Amino acid sequence: MGFWHPSAFLTIAFASSGSDSSSGKLVFAHLLFRHGDRAPGQIYPNDPYGEKPWPQGLQELTNKGMMQHYLLGKYLRKRYSKLLGKEYSHKEIYIRSSDKNRALQSAASDLASLFPPGKNQKWNPKLDWQPMPIHSVPTDDDNLLVVDNPCPKYDQVFLNQTKAIIESYNKQYQVFFDYVKNNSGLKELDFWSIGNIYDPLYCETQHGLKLPKWVEIVVNKTTGQTAYELIVYLKRIAKNLKYYSDEKAILTGGYLLGDILTRLQKIATGGNSTKASDEDPSKMVMYSAHDDTIMALLYAMNVVEHPFLVPYAATVLIDLYQANGNQFFVEVTYKNNTPPVECKGGKCKSEESSESSEEVDNKHPESSGMIYFTIPGCPGTRCPLETFVGLLSNRTSYPKAKRDADCGIKDLHSQLRQSVIKGRL
Repeated sequence: MGFWHPSAFLTIAFASSGSDSSSGKLVFAHLLFRHGDRAPGQIYPNDPYGEKPWPQGLQELTNKGMMQHYLLGKYLRKRYSKLLGKEYSHKEIYIRSSDKNRALQSAASDLASLFPPGKNQKWNPKLDWQPMPIHSVPTDDDNLLVVDNPCPKYDQVFLNQTKAIIESYNKQYQVFFDYVKNNSGLKELDFWSIGNIYDPLYCETQHGLKLPKWVEIVVNKTTGQTAYELIVYLKRIAKNLKYYSDEKAILTGGYLLGDILTRLQKIATGGNSTKASDEDPSKMVMYSAHDDTIMALLYAMNVVEHPFLVPYAATVLIDLYQANGNQFFVEVTYKNNTPPVECKGGKCKSEESSESSEEVDNKHPESSGMIYFTIPGCPGTRCPLETFVGLLSNRTSYPKAKRDADCGIKDLHSQLRQSVIKGRL
């Protein structure tokens, strides 16, 4: 991987925008999505709106975010209508979320439209909804969906690989950072903390709030960039720096990738067919998480060509197909948008397409936001499972014992045992 020139115009540019026409029956799907629209994580001192637009509080899922995932659930119902049963069954699908409110609520919103209660599941005749289990573990214990849990090796690699780059951006854009601080009221701001101003501004744009005049002023006459556009540009670079190298990608996304590869292999060998259980469902696994989770996974899969930002409700869909007996193929798709949602007075609406998900995906791949990846080394977007695993298995950091070793984390019990042996306790 080479590094991106600071003056380059950067967009997301992955593989093709259409699926292979290989035959095969869909037998399993592994999904990972980002939570929906949320309130900002912080407010800058001179923010004209303050916390007023966010009645549920900072970082929390908004009504718009709930609607985004409700619509995603409808899309998934159409897309996987031949894979999933019409009624919810814990033997068919397993749902796990990070332990953040916005991710848990996003999963619940998704499930509400993916599995409306069937005839025998309608426990309240006036309510077209049923409760469905969403599993999670505490953030500090979640190496699967939380990519920034302690990893000393990553910290060392990050410092070695990015220190000079960060210093370069700080030097190049120091005048701009001073401009932003003077207008926003932030006492500290540099390249790495650009998210402190990006986050509230971006959230406000998503809700139709007019940005302050200083944000709309053109600050780069050569490119015509406004202050806001330059903030977005710098945020995109900073965000991707967290994963932009094989070492960083593996240490952050390798655990999740290993979990996925292990599950696909288990499905192909029949491991989930006869004794389906909560954590080993027969048809689908759904993970609700964050933009960092998606970025880390895609970098670990080695499919990222240019820096990008993950929009709300973006979804990675990993489908397993079976053809000609025991031949299995994997197709990885990235859905990076949702239908426009308008909210007023807390009530949200959206114009849904009357076309099926297949018609939208195949006829209008750009408008549907569907991007089909070709894993480097695979013959096409639909890759033989054996080839898929062979190409990616060395980019995993799984299971936990391997992650701990890769990160340089020593087992606490082992440390205590060595201390006892050496007479330290």
